[in-house]
Amino acid sequence: MRILRRAGAWADVVSPGEILLARAAGFPPDRLLYNGNSASDDDLRAALDQGVRINVESLSQLRRLAARAPGTAVSIRFNIHVGGGHHSHVITGGPESKFGIDWEQADEARTMAAAGRLRVAGVHCHIGSGVLQAERFVQAVSNLLTVARRFPGLEQVNFGGGIGIPYRLEEQELAVDRLGALLTAEYERFCGECGARPALCPGAGALPGGPRRHPAVPRHGGEPSAEVLVRRHDTGFNHLIRPAMYGSYHRIEAAEPRPGEEQPTVVTGNICESGDVFTRGEHGIEPRLLPPLREGDLIAIRDTGAYWYATAPRP
Repeated sequence: MRILRRAGAWADVVSPGEILLARAAGFPPDRLLYNGNSASDDDLRAALDQGVRINVESLSQLRRLAARAPGTAVSIRFNIHVGGGHHSHVITGGPESKFGIDWEQADEARTMAAAGRLRVAGVHCHIGSGVLQAERFVQAVSNLLTVARRFPGLEQVNFGGGIGIPYRLEEQELAVDRLGALLTAEYERFCGECGARPALCPGAGALPGGPRRHPAVPRHGGEPSAEVLVRRHDTGFNHLIRPAMYGSYHRIEAAEPRPGEEQPTVVTGNICESGDVFTRGEHGIEPRLLPPLREGDLIAIRDTGAYWYATAPRP
């Protein structure tokens, strides 16, 4: 966190505890943005007391902030009816998303903020995680800038993160240069029409993870028995819960492949839950073709990214 702070990054915080952690890492309050789609009054007060800007997620939050902190500068997250991602559970925009104020209620939000003497200094959207299509981001930014036109005097337009990496060999990397050119064109058009130039910034992005050493995990069935293998490995969905939650795909490779024909293999964890399987898709178990494995072999679960550690339960 200190390295990111020195590099000029902001910190996205979602609880009073994360505010304290970010402050301990040296982030000043004006480089924190508080998010939370179910923030309580106490949570909002904790952010206000620390001087942290709140990214309002709902009309209810907007109303409560207006009653408690008139004159405060806020940002507003909008659901701009564009979603994307590698699984329905990680899509955070669109008609089924719980996040943000519907962009069709932008005028209502503006009226409510003005009545409560809240200054809308930023607008924000987020469409999902693992997005690889530049056009999807461009459509999201175009919709968000349509909303931004209704809020003169903005300091910031935050188009969220979710930039993906290829998890499967057949997937193509996001064309970042092309995305940059398309976003620049949209932004310059907006600035020319509005006579303003708010900061345009991405929000929380996915941090790509390359190959990492992980404890060996067994294949199910075959020789030797699963019982022996379970005693010889020490990882499970307590370390990487994404496959169990929504069938996320992670390439699995043997650190030192053995010669021999690849075999359909199911890689499981050591937790006493039938869902503790790393080779799981959206609709159930999906065996992988892996080289022959023996007890004690080291394998790599690739591209675990930003969320494996954050979602892992720890004492």
